[in-house]
Amino acid sequence: MIKKLLKSTKGFTLLELLVTVLIIGILATIGSTQYRRVVTKSKAAKLQTLLAAATQAVERYYLVQGSYPKSFDDLDVNIDLPTTNGLDARSNVACGSSLVSSSYKRGNDFEISLYYGGIDQRYLLSAHFIDGKYKCRGFVHYFAGSGQHNGSTYCGEHYYNRACESAGCDTGIFCKNVMEKNYVGSYQLMDVYR
Repeated sequence: MIKKLLKSTKGFTLLELLVTVLIIGILATIGSTQYRRVVTKSKAAKLQTLLAAATQAVERYYLVQGSYPKSFDDLDVNIDLPTTNGLDARSNVACGSSLVSSSYKRGNDFEISLYYGGIDQRYLLSAHFIDGKYKCRGFVHYFAGSGQHNGSTYCGEHYYNRACESAGCDTGIFCKNVMEKNYVGSYQLMDVYR
């Protein structure tokens, strides 16, 4: 009777096990891709919040002083990160080749920069990643004097100093693919999306 019971017990075939492992692998790949996207969107939300706080502080400063600040130290905003000003800010900012950063605050993998300059002396704030796949991609706010972009905030991807270190590389991988924004055009050394 025991021999009969042992002969009637069946296990999984090798093919069934391989199919099961393949299905689990596919589901894990899909899950990890979605997980990375959610983590990136969470970090992007932090950038947007910091940019909005800095933008409001700059606008308050402009209303009181009649000019734009050259440093985060001049602003009434609590962004608990170290500030770099002056020549150090101009030479050490991670993104924006020919824009002149007068001040920036840097976190572990991002920075918020005040830019004043270029040929047409535009004033803008940028909050962007400084490392990894989305280096030099984030959000930008253009202030008065910025032509058609006055007072507008965009998802932005700097032309220069991206992770692949060349102009035109991987266009839209953050703004289009992750943030699901549409391309508007190129402006102030950035591809901008809304």
